[in-house]
Amino acid sequence: MMPSNASFARRRMRANVAQRGRNAVAVHWSEISGGIADPLTGALRDGVETSVSGTLNALAREAPPQSGERRFVEIEAGDVILDLDPEPQVVLAPGQLISGTRTLEELQDKGARFEYPRGSRRWFTQQKLGENLASSWDVVIEGQRMLKTILLRKAT
Repeated sequence: MMPSNASFARRRMRANVAQRGRNAVAVHWSEISGGIADPLTGALRDGVETSVSGTLNALAREAPPQSGERRFVEIEAGDVILDLDPEPQVVLAPGQLISGTRTLEELQDKGARFEYPRGSRRWFTQQKLGENLASSWDVVIEGQRMLKTILLRKAT
């Protein structure tokens, strides 16, 4: 049996995503500290809200009006498709109250908005994917996830 190149391929894909700085996507969200959980809704009240932003490296493309990818009902013209590292990290911008990185998963419930291209003031939100689309985008070789792909829709 031939030795596997899956680990090499995964490292190479990660490097390709990391090197694509021109496709860096700005991510903005709010962190809330302190406060009291509302007993009815679970939402925090009286906390201190801090706006936070960071950068997410991605291979990005916009869905054209007609393409093979549009065969899925989830994808609309003008949506942005991001191919990311399998465990995407948002690098926080310098000069903020918090620093370091956050995983994209950590931002799921924080109202994250994506600005693409960075500096364009075009805002997007992440969309949930149907099972068929998600499975068609999963790239797994020998149990190793190669990329994570997400769908962004223009924010209204």
